[in-house]
Amino acid sequence: WRTPGEWKATDDEPVAHLTWNDAQAFCHWLSRKEGVTCTLPTEAQWEFACGAGTTGTYQYGDFTNLSEYAWTWANTGHEGKAWPRAVGQKKPNAFGLYDMLGGVSEFCSDWYDVGPKTPELRIDPTGPTQGFSHVTRGGSWYRPGELNARCGVPDTSYSFDTTDVGG
Repeated sequence: WRTPGEWKATDDEPVAHLTWNDAQAFCHWLSRKEGVTCTLPTEAQWEFACGAGTTGTYQYGDFTNLSEYAWTWANTGHEGKAWPRAVGQKKPNAFGLYDMLGGVSEFCSDWYDVGPKTPELRIDPTGPTQGFSHVTRGGSWYRPGELNARCGVPDTSYSFDTTDVGG
């Protein structure tokens, strides 16, 4: 994460190229430092925070407003290359949370699963206790926003414990 790629990372950018284990280690460090338990959100908790009480496809209205809320490939490219941008530069969602979409993909605590199997698991589900990959959410600066920068879209293609993604 100190040398993320073709750009020089700055202190106001999200950290990129972390593993799920790195994100877990940060949560443990922050818990000790703050004296409270800090964890990665479940996928359901992340989706609720991202959607901020909305039920539509996009938490910010419709796709045409995406660039007001998220950094994606469409608005970060420079001469065919893209990289993360400073946090807090786009509009927050209705809960006042910035950078829930775009920027870097965000890890959830859950292992990937297709979805809840029984009605009782549909209310704040925690996902399976084991699996092949962890869920990431939010899309990122290097992915198309119309497909990936939506509250209800999980991504597992970059969520293997050893794969470098944002967190």
